[in-house]
Amino acid sequence: MVQADGGIRYIATNAHVIRNSVNCEGLSVFDYTGNRRQAKMVGIALSKDLHNDLAILKIENIDEGKLPPLELLNSSETEHDGASIITIGYPVLGLASTYDKASVSSEGRIAQYDSSKNYFITSGLSINKGNSGGPVFILDSYKVLGIAVAKARAQVAENVAMVIPINRFKDFFKEKTGRNLE
Repeated sequence: MVQADGGIRYIATNAHVIRNSVNCEGLSVFDYTGNRRQAKMVGIALSKDLHNDLAILKIENIDEGKLPPLELLNSSETEHDGASIITIGYPVLGLASTYDKASVSSEGRIAQYDSSKNYFITSGLSINKGNSGGPVFILDSYKVLGIAVAKARAQVAENVAMVIPINRFKDFFKEKTGRNLE
């Protein structure tokens, strides 16, 4: 959840998470309380590049005070090398009960920022299927650094992942909605 706007909440995720939905119609999401909510797609990236793998969903009719938005960092102004990070998601969805809560990954670290590809490379962060599109938090503040997008192939390295900086999502949000994220 990235922004609250009256009874509307916007959700950041990866395009590959929803791209296979039939026309992206009839989407539903489960909030952290386990309630199913109908979602509408607001924007989806057409490019399949990792650093552009973004989508925005919108859910409406949220009671005020429910589902607060996450706090976002300014990922270009914060020193990140070596920062401790975690992510949340449902990496075993389909194997566990649909009533299970999201799991928190093991702690990882930011290894580097790849400016040519516009994503963070992490080490030690265990990202699996089901973590895609989830927030990656700086551990000491629990503010969102970025969006989990992919892990390195096992043949390349274990527990190495790529994270789209939240500022890239902020730009995408403005492009698709005409509004700034706070």
